[in-house]
Amino acid sequence: MRSKIDFTKVGQHIKTARTEANKTQKEVALACGCDPKHISAVETGKTNPSIDLLTMLSEELNVSVDYFLKDAPNAYIGYWEAEEFKPLYEAMTPATRSELISIMKSLLVVQNAAAATE
Repeated sequence: MRSKIDFTKVGQHIKTARTEANKTQKEVALACGCDPKHISAVETGKTNPSIDLLTMLSEELNVSVDYFLKDAPNAYIGYWEAEEFKPLYEAMTPATRSELISIMKSLLVVQNAAAATE
């Protein structure tokens, strides 16, 4: 199944958070344990960030993961059908499950805020 997330927008939000934090790609990459070229590729939408990277970026840039995912309210439609979600969830470690639940809660906040403005 093809992703419905607009990773170009996600990258733009990452770049905005990075520049507002007055950090270079090199500084952010060092803090996240990756190459500055990878951060550049994520910011331009050429590479999709992993959940782990989004989590590290959110901590380094002092924003929530949902900040990166804003403008993508339907990002996960099609991914959370029970027959697809359950085996993935069961294969996760407890720490990963906790992170996933936190991300899902953040997405609900974004969804509800968007619905309130409609």
